[in-house]
Amino acid sequence: VDNLKLLINNLLKSTNHNFCISIIDNDPSNLLSIEFIESNNINRIPIRVLRNKIHLGPDASILRSIEFAESDWIYCLGDSKIPVENAFDLIINDINENSGISSIVYKFKNSNEVDRTISSVNEIASKDIHWGDFFLVGNSVISSKLVKKYYSTATQFTLSRSMLFIFHILALKNKDKVLLSNNRIVKEFVEKPVFYNP
Repeated sequence: VDNLKLLINNLLKSTNHNFCISIIDNDPSNLLSIEFIESNNINRIPIRVLRNKIHLGPDASILRSIEFAESDWIYCLGDSKIPVENAFDLIINDINENSGISSIVYKFKNSNEVDRTISSVNEIASKDIHWGDFFLVGNSVISSKLVKKYYSTATQFTLSRSMLFIFHILALKNKDKVLLSNNRIVKEFVEKPVFYNP
């Protein structure tokens, strides 16, 4: 709950962008309250809380969050990650500067590589592309068009432990464009987020 509160507070500080927050509460015993969310929502960002009646696990919960998304682009975060301070600026710039892309994969670690667009699964076998960046929740942004195209197929992989990766792979299999961005949009904490110093 503490990690989730820190994540929500971080998101609620963003005032420059038009977005909404959907929270999928996968833990029926969770103590997160609507009152806490609303008391911290000083910028009046639209928020929806969807509570699973039973523990569905991360993959099915990610799919549920995607299913209920109403925006043009979807950014999924787990409660163990918070975005860097300028994450939304970076995401929007990447979308605006790269027409025709269906999804974006971001670097988790800083590197000197340049952005590039790929449209084939074979390209991710290249030695300078790190597979881990595809797997990490919080490192992906996907378009609603991509979701509509492949949602029914992606539901077959709810035990894959890498739901967002499935959307990227389905896109590449069908020659859709995926942007590999050298920007870093997420930092991770596990047990003591207050003391985390990326």
